[in-house]
Formats: sequence, C-alpha cells, structure tokens
Amino acid sequence: MIERISPEPLETKRLLIRPFEEADADEAYAALSGTGGYDGDLAPFATLKSTRENLSAWSKGYKNATCYTYAVVFGGRIIGLVDLHGFIDANGVCSLGYLLAENMRGSGYASEAVRAVVKFAFDKLKVDMITLYINPNNLNSVRVAAAIGARKLDQINGQDFYILIPSMFRRNRR
Repeated sequence: MIERISPEPLETKRLLIRPFEEADADEAYAALSGTGGYDGDLAPFATLKSTRENLSAWSKGYKNATCYTYAVVFGGRIIGLVDLHGFIDANGVCSLGYLLAENMRGSGYASEAVRAVVKFAFDKLKVDMITLYINPNNLNSVRVAAAIGARKLDQINGQDFYILIPSMFRRNRR
C-alpha cells in the first residue's frame, strides 16, 4: 500500500527537484513548451493558459498528497519535470514520466532527476513498482529508463512498456 505524504523538495549534486509553484507558469512554459514527449491531453505546457491551469491543479494536489509533479531546477532555472502519476494504491503501483528542455538534454540531468524522484517513491511513498510508457523512437527517454534499471516488458499501443521495482533500481544506482 502506498503511503501518501506531501511532496518534498529533493536535491542532487547539481539539481533541485521541487514541487511546481503557480508562479512558475511563465518560466515553465518558456522552458518546456514545444519540447515534445507529451501528446494531446498530456501536454501540460502546450499553451501558457494550459501551463497555468496545470500548475494550479498540481498545487491543489500537493496539499492533499495526490500530486507528485516536480520541477527540475538547474542554476536557479526550470529545465524539466519528473512526474509520478496513475497511482494504484492497493497494488503499490504508479507510473513515471519525465521531460527535459531540449537544450539541456544529453548532460545526464534527466537521469539524475529521475533517480531522485524514484528513490523518493520507493523509500518514502513505499511504492512497490513503477511503470513507464515510452515512445520507442524517443532514444533519450529509453536511455534514462535503462540508466535507472527499468526493464522493457512489452509494447502497448505503440509505446514500449517498462517496469521498475526497488531491487532493479538499487542495482543500477550510481
């Protein structure tokens, strides 16, 4: 059973990973709109209006521990997000998504941020399994999944389906 606690800021050597604030809308939109990786109704930064609406909804979710969408901050600037969603509390399962500004890709920031959020999910929320759905053409996301120890199980509706359990993650921590 997942333990619902309020999201807390996380720090790595280079990054601050923290809950978004409504005041982040303009910066988040500027950094993350048009970055790809999210389609259709999952496009939180498609417009400035949708960015504001999502940040407002996430803010409410932080208060009742139902939202774990984190801003990834480097050098005081938002460069991405990591999101735990789709919780199935009784089974201890949730899904993971991540997005990084195009100009920040290739430097290990996504893997670093994802590791911190996954550690939080396993250690603090007591999640038993994390699932990921990744477009097989998104090689950056495939590399991040491999870096954290996720294993591809299947392909569903054109998306590669990965799972990650605590023992797989701990074997792949750097």
